[in-house]
Amino acid sequence: MTPSRLLVLLLILSSAWTNSLFAAETYYVQSQKADLLAKPKFSAEKLQKLVQGTAVQLLQINGNWMQVSVDQKVGWLSKLLLKKHPPLTRVSVLDRSDTELKDSVRRRSSSIVTAGAARGLTSEERSRIHQDNTANYFALKKLEQFTISQSELRQFALTLENAQ
Repeated sequence: MTPSRLLVLLLILSSAWTNSLFAAETYYVQSQKADLLAKPKFSAEKLQKLVQGTAVQLLQINGNWMQVSVDQKVGWLSKLLLKKHPPLTRVSVLDRSDTELKDSVRRRSSSIVTAGAARGLTSEERSRIHQDNTANYFALKKLEQFTISQSELRQFALTLENAQ
């Protein structure tokens, strides 16, 4: 075999091997809803809304963000929203057709109400904090935009040193 044919054969084999190494892995959206974002940050443009169970193809990982492909669109999702397995379905042993179930169940506070009451939060404060158990992206965006200058950091450090 000539050296040029050997080189071509090696290139073909290495190309096939490289493609199999980087074949897109399938991940599944675990949360009820997830926004596919243009950039790896919560304040980025929303490209598409994905629902629980949507399969996406992993392209790359950047810190806590995964770049994925879905419906011929490429965007970013938080690692917290994706898993390699489809989300579990809910199973109930109760017959949902039982109209008297509502009247027969024991009534007690939810864990959110109990925890909020223990912290001294009013019902209005609890509902503001835990609206339908969804993430507060507005607060997260505000937190992402928060910056501290070097002079503020030095002043803070001096305050701590003086306090000791």
